[in-house]
Amino acid sequence: MKTITIANTSIPIKFGMYVLGTFLRERKLKLSDLSLLGEDLLLALELAFTGVEHGYKAKGEKCPYTLQSFCDLVDTDMGGITRIMEMISNEISPPEDESQKNVVAKAESLPLNTSNAFVSEF
Repeated sequence: MKTITIANTSIPIKFGMYVLGTFLRERKLKLSDLSLLGEDLLLALELAFTGVEHGYKAKGEKCPYTLQSFCDLVDTDMGGITRIMEMISNEISPPEDESQKNVVAKAESLPLNTSNAFVSEF
């Protein structure tokens, strides 16, 4: 569990495979549907709120927010949603090198192995 500061309020937040899996299952979504987070603000806020609920649960406390009151809090902090999305990204797929947090990976083009020995295996 980690904490995130939204509108000068420290909020516990927890993401992981279980949290993500239950979030997706409850909404009948697939892992590939996470690409919609950049297009669907409410979906992103719902995922963030799910992380907040699980953060309070991990802390042994009842979550004091509803989805709407959490969204209202985020509305008062212009950078809040950006920090939340960065945290979600880092929790779901943490970078191997801590100095690379929040840096978008660049895809590398690897040469195709077309040697006869490799191709004959298939």
